[in-house]
Amino acid sequence: MGIRFFYEDDHLVVVEKPAGILVHPIPGCSERTFFDDIRQYFSESSVSEDVQARLVHRLDRGTSGLMVIARTKAAAQKLSFSFRKRMIQKGYVALVFGSAPEKFTVNVPIGKVSNQPVRWGADSEKGKKAETFFETAWSSEDFSLLKVKPISGRTHQIRVHSTWQGHPIVGDPWYRGEYVPITPWQKYLYRYAQRLCLHAYHLEFEHPVLGARMKFWCPLPDSFIDIVRSVSASPLNLDTSPT
Repeated sequence: MGIRFFYEDDHLVVVEKPAGILVHPIPGCSERTFFDDIRQYFSESSVSEDVQARLVHRLDRGTSGLMVIARTKAAAQKLSFSFRKRMIQKGYVALVFGSAPEKFTVNVPIGKVSNQPVRWGADSEKGKKAETFFETAWSSEDFSLLKVKPISGRTHQIRVHSTWQGHPIVGDPWYRGEYVPITPWQKYLYRYAQRLCLHAYHLEFEHPVLGARMKFWCPLPDSFIDIVRSVSASPLNLDTSPT
């Protein structure tokens, strides 16, 4: 697979992960991953043995968008610390079912609700604190396009919180809750959407070595735009400034 680079230096790279691709290997799955391609690129483009791909965060298979990947152990340690301490800003775009409020925050603990297969959900007793801020960029009676800012970083947090609010993400086969599609186009996309409509469009962090403030924005991929166009007859002006 090709890799789209937004930034590269001796310490890190910022790249766009395509939708539908695993970030890293998982038990029982032998398919090639995004991380495999990154490691191959690093091995071919560097003469230093210290330079090798190190993951510091992840995106779901279905999610597209920006990732920062460390090239050295020192950069990885500092970036991982920044993620743990919530010092890195992340912004997402999601297309969801239903007419969402203008702005809303979901503050609901998330825990594992199933082991086989592994699924996550709202768990007020044993779950870990999780908070997500949503802002509606466009809405109709059937669908809404949301800018999303996860305050915490739990597994599948945006997907779980969107569904908890009553607005599951289009193309999400796992987290639909009790939502029932009503209109013909809702029913069609509920069953046949070709991708998870969640995209990591914004990433902002302090460079772990140089100290500069790094800001990146990634346009919506064509596969996402095609679905958005199918639910709106009018052009949508999505402000991609930070939420």
